[in-house]
Formats: sequence, structure tokens, C-alpha cells
Amino acid sequence: RRSSAGRLCPDPGSLDPVCRWRDADAGRLSALVRLDSGCTSPAIAGAGVSLVRVSDLPTPSGEPVSAANVAERSALSTAEKQRLLSSLLDKGHGLLQTGRASESIAVWQEMLGLDPKSWLAHLGLGLAQMNLDRLPQAQREMELALKYAPKGSWDVHFNLACLHARRGNKQKSLHYLEQAVSRGFDMPESMARDTDLAGLLRNDLSFQRLVRRAGLNRTQKAGARPR
Repeated sequence: RRSSAGRLCPDPGSLDPVCRWRDADAGRLSALVRLDSGCTSPAIAGAGVSLVRVSDLPTPSGEPVSAANVAERSALSTAEKQRLLSSLLDKGHGLLQTGRASESIAVWQEMLGLDPKSWLAHLGLGLAQMNLDRLPQAQREMELALKYAPKGSWDVHFNLACLHARRGNKQKSLHYLEQAVSRGFDMPESMARDTDLAGLLRNDLSFQRLVRRAGLNRTQKAGARPR
């Protein structure tokens, strides 16, 4: 077939892979091929061999993705990948806490390059977008975080409550707060001091009850600790 520029595209099967590697756990042979700009091929989705265009891979750091880098990361052991994810998580949180949300985006995207289902990375990216007041993007990432998060965790619910409060959606904000408190959220002062939550819900009786329930959660947890 032809590219968008009108040039004849070669058959991917005739191209020499830039590199290839074997995923022993998945029993899969993967290869990287470089297609001309604008070219597509149904072979990209073929079974048996995974063909990926280098140009289609994410570039979280803003630097070109090299085939060697992709192959290197694909060869990481599970333990090595977890150590790298943990290091990136600390780095991303550090950037958020020091007001460098825009810089943290590359870190969260790098985590997602290693694990697309990392709920912590989706949540971090959502928080970064929220800090930059990109609310639709923030909501999309937080909803993905909610999809992959452990069922009993309250983290994403609380942050979605804050997001919807900023968007002026009182009912959704209260819904997610209720879900967070039901899952053990125990920081009533965070609810009372959050500018988005307090600005929208301070005088709402349901909000005040949830603040008290969060305080009760903390009291119960303190009483359950071994002495």
C-alpha cells in the first residue's frame, strides 16, 4: 500500500527487524520494525510475532525512543521492573510535592510504558493534570486508576471527589467521598482544608457527616493498634 505522502510502502515482512527479543514468560517473540513515515500495515496486528513501529512507541522523556532502550526494558526481570517502578513512583511524588507537576508527567508516562495498568501511575498523572488545571485529562487518568486500583483502596475515590468538587459537581463529589470513607479514609482535616471540597461543600450536611465518619475511622484504627 502507499503512505499518506503517496510513496509505495514496503511489506513489513520483507523488512529486517531493528531488534528482536523473546519474552520467556509469555512465550512470545517480539520484533521492532521501522516503517516509513505515514505507512501502515495490517501485519502490525498479526498473531505469533508482535511487530511494533518504533515511531508509535511513547516518548515520555521527550527524547527519541531507541530500539535498544525498548529491548532493554523488555528484558527486565519482574523484580527489576518493580524496583524501577518504585523508584519512578518516588520521583514522581517528589516532583508533585515540590510543585513541579509538568515535570512529573514524563515520570508517570515512563511508569505506564513499563506497566500500562499501573493505577499509581494513572493516579499520579491525573494529579499532575489536575494541578495544571487540565481537568478532563485528569478525570480520564483518575478513572483509569480506579479501574486498576485494588478494590479496597480509597486513594482514587478521594482524589476524584476533589476533582469533581473543582468542576462544581456536588453530587459526584459527595459520591466519591462516601466511597472513600466507606473504604477507610481517615483524614478529616484533609477534607475540611481542601480548597476544592470546602469551597463547594463546607455547609453541606452530608459533607459534614462524612468528615465526622472519617474522624471515627481514625479513632477506630488507633484503638485497633497493638499496645
